Amino acid sequence: LFTGKGGVGKTTVAAATALACAEAGRRTLVLSTDPAHSLGDAFDRPLGSDPTCVEGTLYGQQLDAGERLEDSWAEVQGYLTELFTWTGVDAVEAEELAVVPGLDELFALSDIKAHADSGAWDVIVVDCAPTAETIRLLSLPDVLGWYMERLFPMGVQAMLEAADLVAAGKHRERVQDESQASYEGWCRRAEARINWANHVDFVYNLVRGCNPAPGAWTTLEEKELQIFDARKHPVRTFGAVKGKIGEIVELSDKSFQVSAQGGRIEVLRAKLGDGKKLAAAELLSSGAIKAGAILGN
Repeated sequence: LFTGKGGVGKTTVAAATALACAEAGRRTLVLSTDPAHSLGDAFDRPLGSDPTCVEGTLYGQQLDAGERLEDSWAEVQGYLTELFTWTGVDAVEAEELAVVPGLDELFALSDIKAHADSGAWDVIVVDCAPTAETIRLLSLPDVLGWYMERLFPMGVQAMLEAADLVAAGKHRERVQDESQASYEGWCRRAEARINWANHVDFVYNLVRGCNPAPGAWTTLEEKELQIFDARKHPVRTFGAVKGKIGEIVELSDKSFQVSAQGGRIEVLRAKLGDGKKLAAAELLSSGAIKAGAILGN
């Protein structure tokens, strides 16, 4: 584990150590737990959320805690939200409470443990986040212990109380008052299609609202392109808008930007065709994303 304050050279030393181990013939994995990844920059090649071969027996990985959280926690979060609401907590507060602090660290620890247990590696080098975040990572079991002691007994007690009422014949059935109900339309594939002629705020909210499912989508050369993680870059003047509506106007090492009304959408993670969700850097390195291409035609 390479730890320390930000900017002291953790990534450089971790990368060099991993390279030395690999050159000595060891199967080596170097992975970054820092949300602001720079490990790929150290090797001058894109690294994704899965182990990627750098050279020979050296592999690199930049842990995407957001992706792990999305894939693994959504169902549990839904259960906790219902539980909190049942106990009388305000709906908005219930949703916030259902996101346990430190979950991103939990999934980072989970990935490291999985690699250690797999037997696939002789050496695992971890390029940690700056000191404060790493301390949070390593103290996570204590944080989760607090939640386990308080939340799960609450859920068990709620189930027992409900079962006792039914068994004793004391439960009450109420017909839902439909006049008090609210209704939100379906959010399906048709509603998730991106119209790049809409304002950048609308496009950005559509991407956020459809992540992880059904996934906001557009087309690129007749293939479906789903966009999951993005940032918006509004502009103040018409002259500051780049390119045509829906055009890929800017590429970087880690993202690409698409023009919309009033600004640009920076794409950070997407899925092209029948492929899997990838960091934009991986899509760019594959050559599938090119500047000047028009999305949505």
